[in-house]
Amino acid sequence: MITAAEQEQIRDPGYVSEHVPDYVMAISGAEPFLLGDFLAYVKKDHLIFVGYPLNESLDQEAMGKALHDSVKRFRPREVAVTAPVLPVSIGKPAQSSSDDYYRLDLSTLSISQKLRNTLNRTGRELSVRRS
Repeated sequence: MITAAEQEQIRDPGYVSEHVPDYVMAISGAEPFLLGDFLAYVKKDHLIFVGYPLNESLDQEAMGKALHDSVKRFRPREVAVTAPVLPVSIGKPAQSSSDDYYRLDLSTLSISQKLRNTLNRTGRELSVRRS
C-alpha cells in the first residue's frame, strides 16, 4: 500500500490515468504500490504494472527491472502491463493490445468570452451533492 507521502510524490508528476491511485482502486479494487519510479496495483493473484515512469524519461531496462521485482515480490498468476513499450526482457506476451495517450498543453489555451460567460452561468446554476 502507498503512504500519504507517496501519494503526494505521485500526484504532481502523474500524467496518465493509471497514475491516479484513487481512480484505479475504484475501478479495479486493487491495492497500489510505488516501486521506484513506477506504480503497480495488486489484487489477489493479479498484478497491474504501470510502465509509464513518474519522474524520469522511459528507461526500458529500469522498467524491466521494476516489473521483474514486482513479479518476484507479489507472485501473481496474471500480469497486465500498461506501458508505451514492453521491456525486451519479458519476451513476447501471451496477449497484447494497444492504446494511445495524448497530453494537452493547456498553457496556451484561449477560451472565448462567450464560452467563459456560459461556463460562469453554468457554475452559478449547477450544484453537486454527495448522497
